[in-house]
Amino acid sequence: MEENAPLDTGMTNAPEDARPAGEWLEGYWRKTIPWAFRTAWMCWVFAGFSALISLTGYQSMMGSEGGLTMLGMIFSVLLIYSPVFALGYFIHGFGRQLQTALTMSDQGALENAFTHLYRTMLAGTLVAFFWVLLMLNHTYITLNFYSNF
Repeated sequence: MEENAPLDTGMTNAPEDARPAGEWLEGYWRKTIPWAFRTAWMCWVFAGFSALISLTGYQSMMGSEGGLTMLGMIFSVLLIYSPVFALGYFIHGFGRQLQTALTMSDQGALENAFTHLYRTMLAGTLVAFFWVLLMLNHTYITLNFYSNF
């Protein structure tokens, strides 16, 4: 292939798959769309189920001396799991924009899809950061608890 040849020229070094790069990417993106939607739903189900379990676990602390109020309990659970809801939202937006881009052959929608993918990366980093902080907090509490015995 020439040095300045466009990407859509035929590939000469892979005879078993000699499709132009644009056709290969379209096929790859079509396979990615359903997985983006499935992943978004898994994020939402996980966050909803985890929030529900956390709320029922926190109910035992209500009413005790220094216990959580209902508003404080809901706020803490939303604070913990809202990044996961946002992660699902951005993954779903990526799939939706990618589907629009492929259906309408719209370059702007394709750029929006990858903007959603970038936001997904940021939301995932935020989720990982919060959960590392929670893990460290739980480890500290556990070690402090066992050191008192």
